[in-house]
Amino acid sequence: MGFKKSEVSQLNSLASAIKLIEFDANKYTITHLYGRKVADSLEYPKEINTRKGG
Repeated sequence: MGFKKSEVSQLNSLASAIKLIEFDANKYTITHLYGRKVADSLEYPKEINTRKGG
């Protein structure tokens, strides 16, 4: 079973959104456990934002 290019694009977008939600959820938890200063020092992983050509 293959995917159309538009389906692959949608799946990639969905995967990026899920990773962003996971990052936000982790940052929220860390804020409560360790404080905002520690959470604010975290950086969103850059490789998630990059789009791969195909």
